[in-house]
Amino acid sequence: MSITSLGIALKVPTLGANNLDPVTTNYVANIITAGGTISSAAIAASDQLVRGLKADGLWNLLQEVYPFCGDFNAALVKLKTVTGQNVLTNHNFVSGDYIESTGLTSNGTTKYLGTDFTPSIHSGDDFSLGVYCPDASTDSNAIACRNSIASRRQLLAPRSGGSTISYLVDSDRVDSGTLSTSNGAFGSLIGSKLGTNLEAYQNGVSVISGAVVASPTKPTVEYFVFALNDNGAVSTHSATTYSFGFIGDGLTDTQVTSLHNRILAFQQSLGRA
Repeated sequence: MSITSLGIALKVPTLGANNLDPVTTNYVANIITAGGTISSAAIAASDQLVRGLKADGLWNLLQEVYPFCGDFNAALVKLKTVTGQNVLTNHNFVSGDYIESTGLTSNGTTKYLGTDFTPSIHSGDDFSLGVYCPDASTDSNAIACRNSIASRRQLLAPRSGGSTISYLVDSDRVDSGTLSTSNGAFGSLIGSKLGTNLEAYQNGVSVISGAVVASPTKPTVEYFVFALNDNGAVSTHSATTYSFGFIGDGLTDTQVTSLHNRILAFQQSLGRA
C-alpha cells in the first residue's frame, strides 16, 4: 500500500491510505513534500492522536500542532496549521539535534524554530501554549514572543533550573514556585488564558493560577519555539529538549487534562514518555 502525493509514493506496509483520517493523510503528504520520511508506527500514532483530539472536542481548539516525529525533515512538519506554512522555520538545527525517541534538542544559544503564527491570528482574547519535555527542562522560553513594549508579551517558560513554570500575558504572570515533583519541569507543560484567569499546568494538573486582563494587547510578531521573539530579534534561548508543541485557544481544566492524556499517549507510543 502507499500514500501518494505529487507523484511520490510513501510505502506504508501496515496502513492503508483509506484507513487514515484525512488530517493524517495530508500530514504525510506534507512530509513527503518536505523531503522527509516517517514510519508506519509514527503514522499510526499520529492518526490515533488526531482521532483522539477530535473525539474529545479538542481538535478545533488547537491552532498549531508540532508532533516532532519521523526523520529530521519530517520533525519540522506541522500536524496542524492555520498560517498556510506547513513546516516550522529551522534556525540552525542539524539532523544530529534530533532523535525521534527523544525529540529535538537546542543548544541554548543559536538554535530555535519560527512558527509563522502571531497572536493576532487568534480571533478572540483567550489562548493556550504547550510543550512536552521528556526530561526536566532548564531555564528556557518554550514558546514566546513580545513587542518592544514590555507589557505586550505572551510566553510559556520553564524557569529556575526547571523547578518553576512561568506563564506571562501582557504585564500579568503566574509562577508555579517549586514544583511538587522532584524532577522539576518535565512532561506536558501548558499555560492557558481563559477570561480573566491565567493558569499553568503540569501533566494535566493545575499548579498555579492568577488574575489577568480580559483583553490583552496582542504582540504583532510570530512565536518562536526554543527562544523568545523579542520584537523580531531572537533572545533568551532554551537549552532543552521538546518532543511536542502546540498553540491553541483558551482551555478549561477538563480540556487541559484530556489534552495531556492524548499527548502522553502519543509520547508513549513513540517510546519517549
